[in-house]
Formats: sequence, structure tokens, C-alpha cells
Amino acid sequence: MRTPSQLLGGTRAFFALSVLIFSTSLVMMACEITSHQSTYMTDPITATKMQRLFVSGEALAKFKSSVSQERIEAILKKSGTELITMIRGIGVHHVRIVGKQSVETVVKRLSAFQEVDYAEANALSHIDR
Repeated sequence: MRTPSQLLGGTRAFFALSVLIFSTSLVMMACEITSHQSTYMTDPITATKMQRLFVSGEALAKFKSSVSQERIEAILKKSGTELITMIRGIGVHHVRIVGKQSVETVVKRLSAFQEVDYAEANALSHIDR
């Protein structure tokens, strides 16, 4: 029969072993996460496989915060676009090109207005696998 001190020693050994296993699994998990992040960030193959496509007939425009809604509407009309939606969290206007102008032409036209912070094509990104 075991004495209480022998039982306590077994409990200590079990606890120590549990802590060792747990800490080893944490270290392994941290190494795995780090290796995935560094591969993702620096993998040249992934970067070369990434392609950028653009939505035909659409653009994005960000106006300066001081510009009134009436002025924004006038600029969109002058640039040959109409509002599809406003992306509220970032204040970007998603617009549709009216007519047969190219996306590049509309982006240049929008960018020429001093009230516009930036304008760009509505880009899609995907990775070939």
C-alpha cells in the first residue's frame, strides 16, 4: 500500500509531465504558425501566380472628406459614371461607367479633379493553384 507522500509524488510527476506536454505542443504550434506566415509573405511562387483582373466598366473613387454630396454627384456625372454603391467603412464610391469609355480613361478623368483623393479600376485578385 502506498503512503500519502508516495501518492503526492505521483501527482507531482503527472502534473510535471502534463505541463511538459502542453508547453511542447504550444512551441510546436507557434513554429507551425511562424513557418506558414513567413512562407506566405516571402514565397516568390505565390507572388508570381497572383494575377490582377479588373471588372469591366467599373471603377472606385475616394473623395476628400470636405466634398459635398452634390459636388460628388456632379463629378461622377462629368466623368461619365454613375454610383453603384458607397462603401461606407472606407468612404469609397463604387461606380459604373456610362458609355463606351475605357476604365483607364475614366480613372484618369476622375483623378484630375482636385476633390478626388484617388481613383482606380475595380480590381479582382485571385491565386492560381
